[in-house]
Amino acid sequence: MNISSIFKSNSTPSPSKVDRSSKEFERIDADYGTILDGYQQVNNSLSTIDQETALKPPSLSNVKNSQLLVMGATAGAAVGGSVGLVSNLLTSWAAQPSIDVTTTNHDVVRPNLTGSSETRTEVNKPVTKYDQNGNPYQGTQLTGWDVKHQPRFSNEKVGSYETQEAKINNGGIGSPITDALGGMAIGAGVGTLLAGGVIVARKLTGKGEYVPGEARKTEGDLKVMLKMGGFGAAGGAIVGGLSGMLASGNSVTKTITNQTPVFENKVVGQIPGDYNQSVYQSTVTNPGTQDVRGNVPVMEGGILGHGQHVKVTEQKETLTAGGGLNLMTGMLGGAVAGAGIGVAAGVLTNVLRKTL
Repeated sequence: MNISSIFKSNSTPSPSKVDRSSKEFERIDADYGTILDGYQQVNNSLSTIDQETALKPPSLSNVKNSQLLVMGATAGAAVGGSVGLVSNLLTSWAAQPSIDVTTTNHDVVRPNLTGSSETRTEVNKPVTKYDQNGNPYQGTQLTGWDVKHQPRFSNEKVGSYETQEAKINNGGIGSPITDALGGMAIGAGVGTLLAGGVIVARKLTGKGEYVPGEARKTEGDLKVMLKMGGFGAAGGAIVGGLSGMLASGNSVTKTITNQTPVFENKVVGQIPGDYNQSVYQSTVTNPGTQDVRGNVPVMEGGILGHGQHVKVTEQKETLTAGGGLNLMTGMLGGAVAGAGIGVAAGVLTNVLRKTL
């Protein structure tokens, strides 16, 4: 295009006469044509600039296998930990803890001496004997008997005592840390498996395989982790505190008592004494008696020995059903769990910043 064509296409007559054969006209005509051609090029470039500068959608080809595994593990841990915290909150709200106490009565018996039993054991000494051929051999000769007496008892019930056994049902209430860590572990495992499946799939199909390129540089990775860890700790403390308040409100407390009877070792009677009787004795000298001792329950109370009862000691124990969770322990556990969830989310965010 040149200036001559413009003048030709203009139906309006020129008010002044132009010398088209002059060098000045030729120079202006050439410069103007260059300007129009440049404008046309700029116009063509502007028509495609939107397509050229549009953001490209995220692609798996930007992500390494190792980064995929980290993304799967951290995403799973963050989601699983959050589910664990919320589950702990719902359980604390809906739980119905209980303590079932079983009381058992035990008899206390006193041993009463009723007599004794006697046992005799032969006493022999070694002697040299001779057989029918006159050959000597080692033999024994009875010299007497060892006589021993064992006491016989009958048991008499003199009282009873109680023991209590408690079965605690916390209603499923646990620590926010335990529930969150359990959820994080399960979530991380599931996320890692899913990421592994993606890696295998893109290896087999050839779609989305990692294409090496220049790594994207990011700043403030540690700051991102710390900030998200802080947010997680704050949120976890709120959820854990609510769990603790609900669990404390639903808790049940009972005191159980266990009794133990008191015994003392004392003489309960006499029996004949033990002795040795020789074969050469036709009669036995009076061997005397020996004391018999036994563990006897201590009796107390009553008047002149009547109406007594067995002396017992008591051990009391206060039990609480509900996991022992309260506002402070819930907030502390929730903060620790939330910080872990936040750090996992921070690691995931940093990987996404570097890849997608």
